[in-house]
Amino acid sequence: MLDFKSISDKELLELIITSGQSERLLLLTVLRGLIEVESRSLFSLTHSSLFSWAIETLKLSEGEAQRRIDGARLLRRFPSLAAKIESGKINLTHLSRMSSFIRAQKKAGEPCTDELILKVI
Repeated sequence: MLDFKSISDKELLELIITSGQSERLLLLTVLRGLIEVESRSLFSLTHSSLFSWAIETLKLSEGEAQRRIDGARLLRRFPSLAAKIESGKINLTHLSRMSSFIRAQKKAGEPCTDELILKVI
């Protein structure tokens, strides 16, 4: 484990910036992996849903699992979001909130168009 107190200010800042970039790339890997697990129905080998699979297999909380599944489904629908995630222009919270909005609009009988979703995101 790295002792943060023993590194210089410059090293600390470089480490955190690099880690933030790596975290966004890891998020994309997880989201893309979830897309593929769902498209192949690999979760169904051991679980009844992708949600329960993510909780038990990936050891995510319910909230973490739902946010990642929401993000994965939006990324599948709009592959161009990958560049925005990688650059940090949007994050998992943005994706999750947009997914919640889309579900609410659909439930209210007012589904969102792809054009509107891309404008908002």
